Amino acid sequence: MQVDNWWYGPNALPPITSDLTIDGGASGSTIQRASLAETPAMRLFYVAGAPTPTTLLPTGQLTLKNLTLRGGLARGGSNFDGAGGGGMGAGGAVFAQGNLNLIGVTVTANMAQGGTGGGSSGTGGGGGGMVMAMAMDPKLDPLADHGGPSFTQSLATGSPALAAGDAATCTLTAIGGVDQRRAARPTACSIGAWDKDNLAALGTACTSDSQCSSQHCIDGVCCQTTCGCGNTTDCLSCRGSDTGGASGTCAPIKAGQVCRTASGACMVAAACDGSTNQCPPNLLKPAGTMCKPAGANATCDPADLCDGKRTSCPANFAPYGSTGTTCAAPSQCNGTGRCI
Repeated sequence: MQVDNWWYGPNALPPITSDLTIDGGASGSTIQRASLAETPAMRLFYVAGAPTPTTLLPTGQLTLKNLTLRGGLARGGSNFDGAGGGGMGAGGAVFAQGNLNLIGVTVTANMAQGGTGGGSSGTGGGGGGMVMAMAMDPKLDPLADHGGPSFTQSLATGSPALAAGDAATCTLTAIGGVDQRRAARPTACSIGAWDKDNLAALGTACTSDSQCSSQHCIDGVCCQTTCGCGNTTDCLSCRGSDTGGASGTCAPIKAGQVCRTASGACMVAAACDGSTNQCPPNLLKPAGTMCKPAGANATCDPADLCDGKRTSCPANFAPYGSTGTTCAAPSQCNGTGRCI
């Protein structure tokens, strides 16, 4: 990767002198400078909009949506031989002299440094450093799954971005009043891709995704993940009563809990084993297992027994003409369980 040009510091891309929109899409994307040691210092974007010492560039307009900008480094030029100061490094991620629109954008881990000045005489000062919109620690939590289609960085307590957004901007059609997770932003919206909301926390009872801050209502509770998409015949659940753990965390269901009922009198209900995610197959009851007790005329209608081959209970009627203690001669069994 090479520096493309210099405008108030090195740029990775040509100056933006017209309208340009970059949209990270529903799942969000990251634009970053490579972290390799040999990667030169350079900011990510320069938006033209003011005269330069040598030329007048047309005013540009850059619109960034659903993105994270990371790792930009704008370092001003150094003056080692003269008495003058070093150059200013402006905008670690973006230096905009034109128009800049940020929609659902997180700016993190960028830096701007002034160049070294006055190398021989020691009378020159160092150049100033200015990072776009990040003059203080934004207090971002680590990148994690907070719900939605992609990982986000939540705002930690005390973050200057909390409730610092513009309400009119947050409700623009392009933003739709939601953050990158598609969770509704509060009236006092925050800056960035994640916004503090009043939606239900993990483990709270729910009936729809829109009620949960994670945007996942699974098994009747707000869940951190889709957790098998609420399949009632697998061995995953977000309910603590099913897993023995915390509600809201997807985990295998406890051993012995039925995950698929029996579909016949000679079938055994399938139960989870406590370690795997899938419900095991139903098994047949052993041959000789009683599946229906004897009828009123036990001679003609004895108990029915599973044969170990079928899920249904096979009929076990005495043959026509049989007699016994409950069907004494001259009466006889009619072959369908009755004594005639």
